[in-house]
Amino acid sequence: MDPHTLFIATALVLAVFSVAFVGAFHELKDQTFWRTWTIANISLALCLALKFIIPEDASFSRQLPLVLLGLSGIALFWKGAREFNGHKVSQFWLFLPLGLLAVAGAFSAITGYQVIYSVTPGIILSGIALAVAYEYSRKRATAFSSRSALSLTYLLAAVDFITLSVESLFVAALPSTFVEMLAPDALHGMLWLVFALTNGAFSLAVAFERKLYEQRQAAIRDPLTGAFNRREMMHRLEALLEKPNRRPFSFLLVDLDHFKSINDRFGHDAGDEVLQHCVDMMQWSIREKDCLARLGGEEFAVLMPNTTAEEATKQAEKIRHSIAMAPMSLTGHDVHVTLSAGVYTGIGKGLTPKQILRAADKELYRSKHAGRNQVSITQAA
Repeated sequence: MDPHTLFIATALVLAVFSVAFVGAFHELKDQTFWRTWTIANISLALCLALKFIIPEDASFSRQLPLVLLGLSGIALFWKGAREFNGHKVSQFWLFLPLGLLAVAGAFSAITGYQVIYSVTPGIILSGIALAVAYEYSRKRATAFSSRSALSLTYLLAAVDFITLSVESLFVAALPSTFVEMLAPDALHGMLWLVFALTNGAFSLAVAFERKLYEQRQAAIRDPLTGAFNRREMMHRLEALLEKPNRRPFSFLLVDLDHFKSINDRFGHDAGDEVLQHCVDMMQWSIREKDCLARLGGEEFAVLMPNTTAEEATKQAEKIRHSIAMAPMSLTGHDVHVTLSAGVYTGIGKGLTPKQILRAADKELYRSKHAGRNQVSITQAA
């Protein structure tokens, strides 16, 4: 397949995915990366379309639109990756590639070393492509499989850009325009067609994966505090009890003391703030492998796998102390919040999740009856 045909095919693919991204952004306007991906695709598609209008031997001023569209398109893909990961993007970084290219062009014009300008676009583009690959490969809680595919796509693009820079440096016959840096022959044209296809397809896939993840999280999370909900906690407890050779675990049941008086005195909005604050403190106090859930109202639970009675007591006291020592300011008043807790520790032999919950609730009642702001623990089989 000749390079011109590949350019046309690539431009069409970019245009098709632009339409798909526009449709997604129309329905999900709060997710700005859709708009950024759309503009990036359009920029590259226009760059390839102008290839057939502007002659290869045209002056630099006539080829300037190609330079601007090409660099802008790749830079916008980086911006979209940042937005997808929830990061802010400074405009400085978007204009930096154009600034570097302008400096290289001016230096080449002054010194007469045209090779400097010839290799600069490939170096800049490879740097941006590597930045995009890094952005998609960063370790996050939402480690979607399509992230790896997108990262590999941009790594291959970076290798192609570096190859083109090397060709510009050592092959005297190679033209030095920006478009020729994009696809000087059929091989590079084929690579860019593959890039357009894989980048568009996996961008849609990774967005779909994230949407699915968000829907799953919404089904298992408490909407106010972000902690897991009661159903997810009982599901995890049931799964733990089904393990045949499980080690001792602990189930901590927590109830905020005199929470009703906070609602009555300061209002339910203030009560919601207290709940969110307490969840934040508990999340900070528990281990990464522990599971925190809001069971309802001001009642919470923490499932602690592989925990002895001594470790569970220490963990529960850490939670109690962290909340008691962190007063909240509500409508100009410092409010001290305390909690009472009951702990079950054992392997749960012959017990159901509801029976584990009742055992912890019994200890919680004992803490309440003994004066609140304390932890009671029971050990069982």
